Amino acid sequence: MVFKIMRLEFAKKLIEKTQNYYEQRARDFSASRQRDWPLFISFANYIKKGGSVLDLGCGNGRLYPLVLQKGADYLGLDESASLLFEAKKMYPQGKFAEGNILDLKVEDKFDAIFLIAVLHHIPSVKLRQEALCNAAKLVKTDGLVLITNWNFFQGKFCSLRLRYNLKKVLGKNKMDFNDVLYKEKRYYHGFTKREIARLLRNAGLRVVKNYYEKDGIKTVRWKGKNLVTVARK
Repeated sequence: MVFKIMRLEFAKKLIEKTQNYYEQRARDFSASRQRDWPLFISFANYIKKGGSVLDLGCGNGRLYPLVLQKGADYLGLDESASLLFEAKKMYPQGKFAEGNILDLKVEDKFDAIFLIAVLHHIPSVKLRQEALCNAAKLVKTDGLVLITNWNFFQGKFCSLRLRYNLKKVLGKNKMDFNDVLYKEKRYYHGFTKREIARLLRNAGLRVVKNYYEKDGIKTVRWKGKNLVTVARK
């Protein structure tokens, strides 16, 4: 049986739906993401003193204090003006600007590029590949691209993912396999390690780490909160 892949027109509607969600709920979203994330401790090892960091989809700038602590230059880009307002309010000394990973206007190159909980919001293989190719163009030779995605193969999300997959089999779902609308409000794609590795290879990047984590500790797929991937150019 051949299943239809998502149309780009529909993918763009999903992007708009997710954008609207964050734009309308920026203050509450930011308030729920004030605490340090245990995973950030391991991220510190990838930030060079005196280096440069690009935070794609920076949200409320949660990564900025860590970069500042490491003595690196920081640029945070996000397409949500409301989230950028929250970032600038908390970190007025930080450098934040509007930017879209699918249409980057940045000319500088960076030692490290972070996509924290960003790529899973991009529908369709074509657009995800485009996003990673854009990131690859901006990372320096031997630089790093660090990615986190929600793990939709963990226990609490399995039934949701399988429900959408069943709808796909029955022809009642315009999205692709392992795509979900979380609480019917924002789009997510559930990545496998093999899938994210393939996208990065196609973008000219080499995977050096690819693992599931929970509270900063590596774990098995069905227990992990996030899929963490580190790639080098």
